[in-house]
Amino acid sequence: MREARTTRALILFAFLMTSYSLIALGLCPPVSLAPYSIVNTGNFGLSDFKALLEREGFRVLRITSSLQALAKVEQPAVVCIIGPALDFTHDEAIALMTFLARGGAVLIADDFGRANSLLEQIWLALRHVWAQQGTQLLGLYFNSTAVLMDAGSFYRTPAQPILKVVDERISGGREMRVLTSFPTAIMIEVKLQDGRVVSLPLPGDVGLLSSTEYSWLETDLSAAKRGTAEPDRSEWGGVPMAAGLLLEFTAERTIRLALVGDPDIFTNALLRNPRFQNAEFALSLIKYLARGLGTNLVIFDESHLPRAPFEPLFWVALWLRPLLWLSATWYMAPVIPILLISTLFGFVGGATTVKIPTLRHEVRVLASPFRDRLRLFLSRREFLTAVSLYVNWLASELRKILGVEREELIEVFEEAFRRRPDLSKYEPEVMPLVRWLLRAREARMQISERDFIRAMRILRRFYEAAVLGRA
Repeated sequence: MREARTTRALILFAFLMTSYSLIALGLCPPVSLAPYSIVNTGNFGLSDFKALLEREGFRVLRITSSLQALAKVEQPAVVCIIGPALDFTHDEAIALMTFLARGGAVLIADDFGRANSLLEQIWLALRHVWAQQGTQLLGLYFNSTAVLMDAGSFYRTPAQPILKVVDERISGGREMRVLTSFPTAIMIEVKLQDGRVVSLPLPGDVGLLSSTEYSWLETDLSAAKRGTAEPDRSEWGGVPMAAGLLLEFTAERTIRLALVGDPDIFTNALLRNPRFQNAEFALSLIKYLARGLGTNLVIFDESHLPRAPFEPLFWVALWLRPLLWLSATWYMAPVIPILLISTLFGFVGGATTVKIPTLRHEVRVLASPFRDRLRLFLSRREFLTAVSLYVNWLASELRKILGVEREELIEVFEEAFRRRPDLSKYEPEVMPLVRWLLRAREARMQISERDFIRAMRILRRFYEAAVLGRA
């Protein structure tokens, strides 16, 4: 009885707060105290950036639930992810990559936030492509452990470097000086021939924004805030470093990705400073990213911004995120009305319930993240890429479940069989398959549909035993 009362009280509380949110959103203009929100008019908001884009003819929208909402967008767009404070899920990374594959561009601006959680999943999905091209690149990330300081060009302290736009695609040959506040450098992670993985700051002349030769990476963040930081011998320095990068991937469509190591560049406080070209830089960057898309749509992701519980969007987002996930999942979408009716009856009647059958766990795991991408590859008859996608995902699951710290595919599976003797009966099929897959990647072979089906049957049996625990 006590549990029932608690449940009813929680449902009533959620209902009241959601009603408050909907009424507030309907009666009041959209406002927010969240930093890097386009409806925040304070110093750390992006309302001036939004107004600047709208004056130039862009149509600006925002996502408050999840990046999975991109599946509902039917036209290309520039997606802006600025200052995220919450981790990105695997489903969101897949949704973003699927959206970009249809035609689009993305701007990711961050320093010490959570954008690397998104980049890690993007680079993981692309590593098998890079491996086929013979590159040792593992990814590009924001340095989340050090502030990019510059004693050669700064505003008030070296922690506020004045960076130069060195990419002429954005500057157009004009001098652009961009003010930053506690920026971070772009790091490139590569694998050496001896197997070691190293992370190095990207040189300034190959980036989008560059510091001077008097810059360094300050690891003492407290000293940087106090204004007492000085370069140490153990810290990178003495060379120009990139705080931004503009990438282009060309397949059937050109996909543009911009990384900017400071979200403050786009805030009201820095855009309003007349001494610097932050506004000109921001507008030029969006115009370049939108070039060739045939659209004027810019979408800001605000689903990963921190929000206070008294903000109306806080409670709306709590409902929208799970509902969006459910509606985007083909086997759960028909169940949503039943769930809503069941919840309503449980609240009103207290005795009426609708039993929902338990869905199989492995269907949720496999269908939701990979269904769209697998369908895309299979529709193109890219069977090798489809198998590679599944094997890469399976290896990542083995790393998490067994704590395997290996990077190479063959080493991950070998370690799995060493740690799980109960899986030995699958080794004669799985290990030759993985070796065959690596050879096929290197030779850029095309495999038949029959080979694809055979490989997936082997991998499926191994997945059920190793991950789901069903022999």
